[in-house]
Amino acid sequence: MCHFLLPNRRRRSDGRLDGRFGDEAMALLVREIEAAGTHTDDYEAHVYGGADTMPDQLKDKLNIGERNVEKAWTLIDEYGFQLQSVDVGGNEPRSLVMDLGHGEVVLKRGLLSQVKRG
Repeated sequence: MCHFLLPNRRRRSDGRLDGRFGDEAMALLVREIEAAGTHTDDYEAHVYGGADTMPDQLKDKLNIGERNVEKAWTLIDEYGFQLQSVDVGGNEPRSLVMDLGHGEVVLKRGLLSQVKRG
């Protein structure tokens, strides 16, 4: 799972990858996939999030959610993951529960606990 906060780093890195940034989080994940002797096209990708959670005055300037979603699409294509499910945008918060044993993801949107299974 990659849960990144920003699409990429604006300042120069000290050389260590930081999972808070989309491109670096994906590089860390891919490194572990390859270390396990598997390939990215063996894995399904689910993309959730990208909600606009910033106050209106900052949203227009930063568009962090939108930029994160765009970065996710780019990285999925670049690394060859199989896209399985998508729920992005809007302004409601999301939470996820992952059952790794069964490969199920349960998505809860907003405060009313609406559930979508992917």
